[in-house]
Amino acid sequence: MQDNTVTVEKDDIKRGLAQLGIKSGDMIMVHSSLKSLGYIPGGAPTVIEALEETVGEEGILAMPALVSSADGGSRPPFNPATSPIEPWVGIIPETFRKLPGVLRSSHPTHSVCAWGKNAADFLASSDPADVFAKDGPWGKLFNNGGKIVFIGESIGGNTFLHACEAWILGYLDETFACVETPDGGKELKFVSNYPGGCRGGWYKKGRNAPYFTRLQELGVPHAVEVGRGTITLMEAKELFQAMQCIFKEDPFILLHKEGCSDCARIRGKIIAKQLGK
Repeated sequence: MQDNTVTVEKDDIKRGLAQLGIKSGDMIMVHSSLKSLGYIPGGAPTVIEALEETVGEEGILAMPALVSSADGGSRPPFNPATSPIEPWVGIIPETFRKLPGVLRSSHPTHSVCAWGKNAADFLASSDPADVFAKDGPWGKLFNNGGKIVFIGESIGGNTFLHACEAWILGYLDETFACVETPDGGKELKFVSNYPGGCRGGWYKKGRNAPYFTRLQELGVPHAVEVGRGTITLMEAKELFQAMQCIFKEDPFILLHKEGCSDCARIRGKIIAKQLGK
């Protein structure tokens, strides 16, 4: 439920985005929590309008459109035209997915929705199996001055951190995803750089996570208050470069330090790579 004691209008959101330096022509990946800012007349569509009007058609507005379609997952076979986004990703991306002019990539677990004149190019990838292909959406954020925007308390959903894990530490998993075939059947598709498993030092800690404290010390996040919440911005390239330093200091910083078998498994993969095994 949204907080009805604080009203946030579309212009309030646009003003906050402008204060963060977001402008026409920008490429942004948005993670969001609608309830975090307060009562927004019009709800999710109002937020989307504010974002689209800020970057304009010459820019790119993108949002993760994640689906639990990995083999053994809880969802039906993935269909990019019809599969709903996981509820925990938020109502804003699910609303965005259904709007005219919004395109969706075909990756079966980590699809992305995008709007803008060059949305199709933004979503394209030479390796459809790789979640974080260097020429895919997250790679384009890195290579083209992209920005990551967090509407409200959505820091824990930062998908670009997984890209940093893939590109710097290289410990992400391989799996198979269940995909709907044209005749209504299903088949399994191979997926590489799949960010499965626990991230006890990150997901649920939000701004209190140790890595985020270090990012603040390095001056990477920029934030502005809107309503009763915060909009936060990170430059993709700056975030990557900062995470290179942070992982060098502590390659296990995103993991549980003890008592978690899944984080122990990932820690073992990191150590094996360090030892060249």
